[in-house]
Amino acid sequence: MKLSCITPKKEDLWYRKSIVEDELTMEFNNGTVPFPEEKWDDWYARWIGNGNPNFWYAYLVDNDSKEYVGEIAYRKRNDEEDFATLNIIVEHKHRGKGYAVMAVNLLKKVFKIKKDGIRAVTLTWNGENKIAGGVGSEKGLTAFGKKIIEQFNKNKSEANMFFSNIKVMKKRRPHPLG
Repeated sequence: MKLSCITPKKEDLWYRKSIVEDELTMEFNNGTVPFPEEKWDDWYARWIGNGNPNFWYAYLVDNDSKEYVGEIAYRKRNDEEDFATLNIIVEHKHRGKGYAVMAVNLLKKVFKIKKDGIRAVTLTWNGENKIAGGVGSEKGLTAFGKKIIEQFNKNKSEANMFFSNIKVMKKRRPHPLG
């Protein structure tokens, strides 16, 4: 199974609308994100049509089935910053198939990110996932989440806990600044 990234045409934003407005896909966000057609022009100009290399957006496509499976976005506020934001949303019916890991690997190739170039990852958002509970949840770290934290500690990476609940935050590595 292989994955590709394709830049959508404006008329193909129906797929983005379908995933960000899908309750199961957006359960990590504790709700959907409205994406009405009248906002497509502005959104497209900002993310795709502006020629700014610090904004990049693509659909994730399964090479075998030729089916869209999600989206990926990269945003760097400016060239002086040494970090960027990476967003990956895999459609709920395609989760658990390894697409998110493949998407990160694709992004490393596209942006030539060094092996140690990803230094922090947000584990949760508002809801729950296979790693931990977010702000709106009582769930703590799962066994899988504990393994991820252990790996972060080995790599001296940071788990972004901004959207985690107190149970999850108690399990993180202490911040190097205290």
